[in-house]
Amino acid sequence: MKHLLTLTILFFGLSLSAQNTRLVFSDSPRNDSDFNGEKISFCQNKTNKYSENEEVRIYEEYHDNGQLAELGLIVNNKPEGVWKKYNEEGKLIAKTKYKDGIKSGKWVIWNYDGSLLAKGRYNTKGEKTGNWIYWSSIDQKYLEKSF
Repeated sequence: MKHLLTLTILFFGLSLSAQNTRLVFSDSPRNDSDFNGEKISFCQNKTNKYSENEEVRIYEEYHDNGQLAELGLIVNNKPEGVWKKYNEEGKLIAKTKYKDGIKSGKWVIWNYDGSLLAKGRYNTKGEKTGNWIYWSSIDQKYLEKSF
């Protein structure tokens, strides 16, 4: 139960501020001033799998101390690809994956001290699949469950 409380605090109890970065696809250089101060990142169309018709943004959240808290890609207002979460000291505490806004693929969650808390996979429907392993706060496996 203590483990589940830690996970809940980890994902919902952080004091964060969000900032979006818009990706701009362009085959020619553009000036930052073209975007009225909005944070942007440029991508070349030829090397990117997303089309100009899709809304693609880099999503960033920061802790109150300025450290990066979360980083991921949003495509058409849905999380996409690998997302990473960090604690206030900048340590990676979660590496997750989405496909079309649905949990997908391998998920790994670490405690604030760097010890593993959980790892497993989601199928293409966003359901847990295969073996999920959970560890206690003292680095001991306490639950392994198959889905």
